[in-house]
Amino acid sequence: MALVAGLLAAPSSAHARGHDRDGSLDRTFGTGGKVTTDFLGAGDTADALIVQPDGKLVAAGSSGSDFGLARYHRNGSLDRTFGAGGKVATDLGFDDVAHALIRQPDGKLVAAGYTAASPEELPDFALARYHRDGSLDFSFGVGGLVRTDLGGDDIAYALIRQPDGRLVAAGQSTRGSGPELSTIFALTRYLPDGSLDTSFGTGGGVFTSPTGDDRAHALVVQTDGKLVAGGVSAISSNSNFALARYHRDGSLDTRFGNDGMVVTDFGGGDNAADAAYALVLQNGKLVAGGYATTATSTGADLDFALARYMSDGTLDTSFGVAGRTTTTFHPGGVNINQINALAVSRGRIVAAGSVITGPIDGLIFDVGLTRYRHDGTLDTHFGTGGRVTTDFAGDRDQANALTVQPDGRLVVAGHAQTGDTPDFALARYRND
Repeated sequence: MALVAGLLAAPSSAHARGHDRDGSLDRTFGTGGKVTTDFLGAGDTADALIVQPDGKLVAAGSSGSDFGLARYHRNGSLDRTFGAGGKVATDLGFDDVAHALIRQPDGKLVAAGYTAASPEELPDFALARYHRDGSLDFSFGVGGLVRTDLGGDDIAYALIRQPDGRLVAAGQSTRGSGPELSTIFALTRYLPDGSLDTSFGTGGGVFTSPTGDDRAHALVVQTDGKLVAGGVSAISSNSNFALARYHRDGSLDTRFGNDGMVVTDFGGGDNAADAAYALVLQNGKLVAGGYATTATSTGADLDFALARYMSDGTLDTSFGVAGRTTTTFHPGGVNINQINALAVSRGRIVAAGSVITGPIDGLIFDVGLTRYRHDGTLDTHFGTGGRVTTDFAGDRDQANALTVQPDGRLVVAGHAQTGDTPDFALARYRND
């Protein structure tokens, strides 16, 4: 995930107060609660994170221009039985990035993102499946890899596994060119062997445009099997949260919102930027998270933003203010803050992303977390007033993924830049 206008690019630091307070770093993990991993000196960024049944953590993202995965023991040390010294780099083409990761019941891992064969070619959806030891599973696609050209600039940001074993990826594709270029929601479904499931949409693909230029950044499957994609929809200089819900065959569920689609404006005025990057289910309700523009006496801030929806796509008015809530980290100061990941822990929503912590001309960002009560108010038992920031001793720190361990502790993954290039960065927090 990248912050608005590409300002964000790395994880950050923690100023949690107290050793036992929720939101404090778990100092039994890594060094003081934090871990960084360098692959080969190239830029490394983790965009996805899962916890295995054995408690090991697997992060996925990019290592230079390749898919990058790393597996960690519970204490944060690299699991050297995975790949080469705990790390795996997979070259699919000229430029490859993994944005999503899931674990199958058989223990195999599937990463999804994009690959571009050359500087002249547009990227395509890309998936790779791995055995438990990090080696490619050659029974999937071609040599363990799947590449899907959807006819444009195609990037998968999310991946889920349906109960029947089929995989669904969601992201973006483009249509047209020049001033007529537009971006649309794109979903593809795959059979367990990696081949496209032609019973889904048209030839295995579904394309949706809520209003204008649209990107799907997140995907969930409901208990009834319906799929919900969340992201951003933009018209001219305004952008909004956008959701679309689909039946199992890929057709839009017209009982959701307006003909299957919902667009949510946070009311920031003209040229306001609102975008969703994460989506979770909370007691059957949909919660989307990202950033929203909020007016201030000195201009406008970009703040953590959440919206909660009822099953029909209407805003849940019992949450926040009319179904929406925003969180600033520096009242009266500069705010460029963004949620990139969400989780539900003991009924409470936890958000993770990036927070500006230095002057705007310095663009210093730290990892930021917030925890909310069921009604959307900040949980003041977490961190300081419901907020936590974490600094990895650099100036470009960012959380892109979040998971809850079986013991309730929170782990974020993203990147931290303490030198010339960013590294994978993980941090673990108490969450009792």
